[in-house]
Amino acid sequence: MHKNYLAIDIGASSGRHIVGWMENGVLRTEEVYRFPNSVRRVDGHLEWDIDSLFINVKQGIREAFAKFPEIESLSIDTWAVDYVLLKDGKPLSPVYAYRDSRTQAVLPEVHSILPFAQLYARTGIQFQPFNSIYQLYADKKAGRLAQAEDFLMIPEYLLWKLCGVKAREYTNATSTGLVNAQTGEYDPEILKALGLPEAMFPKLTAPGTVLGPLKADIAAEVGGQTKVVLCATHDTASAVEGIPMEQGDAPFLSSGTWSLLGVKLAKPITNPESCRANFTNEGGVGYIRYLKNIMGLWIIQCVQKQLGISFAEMVELAKTSTYTRIFDVNAARFSAPQDMRAEIRAALAETGEAPATDADLINSVYHSLAYCYGEAFRELEALTGQQAGSHVTDVTISGDGTLTLGGMGTDSSLTLGNGSSLDGVLLDSMGIWNDLGARYLRSLGVTPEEGLNEILFSMSMEQGAEYLHTHYALPQSAAEVGAGIADMLRDFYFYEVPAKDGAAELLAALTARGVKLAAATSSPREHVTRALERLGLLGYFTWLYTTAEVGVSKHEPTIYLLAAEALHAAPAETLVFEDSLYALKTAKAAGFYTIGVYDADGETDQAGLQRAADLYVRDLHEAVLL
Repeated sequence: MHKNYLAIDIGASSGRHIVGWMENGVLRTEEVYRFPNSVRRVDGHLEWDIDSLFINVKQGIREAFAKFPEIESLSIDTWAVDYVLLKDGKPLSPVYAYRDSRTQAVLPEVHSILPFAQLYARTGIQFQPFNSIYQLYADKKAGRLAQAEDFLMIPEYLLWKLCGVKAREYTNATSTGLVNAQTGEYDPEILKALGLPEAMFPKLTAPGTVLGPLKADIAAEVGGQTKVVLCATHDTASAVEGIPMEQGDAPFLSSGTWSLLGVKLAKPITNPESCRANFTNEGGVGYIRYLKNIMGLWIIQCVQKQLGISFAEMVELAKTSTYTRIFDVNAARFSAPQDMRAEIRAALAETGEAPATDADLINSVYHSLAYCYGEAFRELEALTGQQAGSHVTDVTISGDGTLTLGGMGTDSSLTLGNGSSLDGVLLDSMGIWNDLGARYLRSLGVTPEEGLNEILFSMSMEQGAEYLHTHYALPQSAAEVGAGIADMLRDFYFYEVPAKDGAAELLAALTARGVKLAAATSSPREHVTRALERLGLLGYFTWLYTTAEVGVSKHEPTIYLLAAEALHAAPAETLVFEDSLYALKTAKAAGFYTIGVYDADGETDQAGLQRAADLYVRDLHEAVLL
């Protein structure tokens, strides 16, 4: 006689009760109950109906016992970060949902007390404005925390209601941003600094712990008795445990309301590079889940509700569209808009042509998610030092729609790049490099000297910052000057840099001919992707490589060879557009067909560039005619 186990999995859009058992060495499951779940807007705030959740939990258990009279144990997982404050043994209403905006006002104050870099070094948890740490501080500021007697994450609350035992489960606790990544317990220094009551955050309990039997009144109500077990109550932790991995270091993508791409690690990674990439170190069952949160199918779910059609129908609609422009799925504007379709159209209209039909819109969402997954995947490899791609074949994102992480087969290809960025080839931005120091001084109200660019030209960023600090007697330190210049440069790419005349036409023409495109750049990935996305050019590229990630400058051909390999093309079959003489020579020596591109603010030796290139163009419109 096999043993039956009841898993209760609750997400932001629905909950389900599944009975599982082993049969001849094979896991069998049966869904016995499903119920809808959603946030509700009350007085301008987003809340969960916690009483309705518990009613559905009990109803599902009742349905399970009706079909399976003997159940060995049950447990519950839910989404992370949200919690229930208790007063007099009852929820202190409301139970806020993570998409509620109340945390926005306290973010600066929390970070003034504990700068995020310090928080990340202690917890390894990525910044999300809805993390429990910010929610709790908002509750403190509102006086709610002072009223509360206890604190339980949502699955802990539901389990307590079933069996009468309170437990703080490790995997879900790590999502709060309050658990020390090294000790695996709530960090007393963080609690003290923020004035959070330490008594509410006791020692954590490991998943797998048996809490006890159902309370007698609950057992009578649901028609059976069973053990209540503390599982990995963060749904992603449970999902990862359920992955049949042949290799423990293989990357995984859990895609529900949120998409989470990551890998199992023995130890957390809490260095500044990981912090800047916004990767997170969440607790797993005996390991660290090192991953990145991506907006995920939340956007699809919202669109599906608006259209009133099935997810399968949405996939079929997407297949009818050729519209592939993408947008930043992680932008805050998509967290809880009143009208998701309108918000998507508005975002795409800001940078180019908006989707004309719902099929176009849906296709854009899928392509945007796929692009974001690919970017996160490449970051994951760089940060962990693992060749994770060797374990990846495909990743299902919805219905039969598949994102393949690997080479995109093609008979022809193109690599775009130059010595500093896509500047001078696609982006009309070389001028800022010639004016960066002067631009920074003018922002401070300081008049730059004549010929400053020539003075700074041969200096590194650090040397230039030191020169400005010393020569102009700036009150800012050299480090602060460097940071200010870096921020200015970032903002330029994010919000200002225009495309070169003819760039869009060139990319469109090449794509129409079936040419696959890759970008090879020495600029930070974030700068380039944001600029290309804003200009409506990002969707043309299959791959984007940076010298920082590759680890070798363009004085070596590595970045070009990687791009060609990804495009399944030999160097001789690959065009390289460059405005920098040294980089073009590198590509040509490696066997690539090179096209030199004139830029008024770029390469000073245009004659040399023209001689070295297989083909030289003064205008991208000339290249369109190739």
